[in-house]
Amino acid sequence: MKFLVISKMKDTFVTLPPSVTRQILEVSVAAMEQQKKAGEILDFYYSPAGCSVAILEQKNAEEWVKNQASIPILSYANFEVYPLSEGFPAMKTLIESLKMAEKMMPGPPR
Repeated sequence: MKFLVISKMKDTFVTLPPSVTRQILEVSVAAMEQQKKAGEILDFYYSPAGCSVAILEQKNAEEWVKNQASIPILSYANFEVYPLSEGFPAMKTLIESLKMAEKMMPGPPR
């Protein structure tokens, strides 16, 4: 299943000593590169504003928890998470459900 994850660093992250921040980043980048090679991170983008966006492919919640735990920097982030589906099939499903709803509902008053 695909997920869009938007993360923003907590204020506590910027208070860490530079040597600790560097070590956390090095371990985090290595873990993320492994997950990218495994097809679990599809895309990853970082903004100098302190935000990042990732598109993940995860088999299940347990796998996601394991993967997340291996990236130390994520302990210092807040997240917004959105499950994703393929756009065109999802829109077609919405259209079909609206057609069914139209059959059940009376038309507008005349």
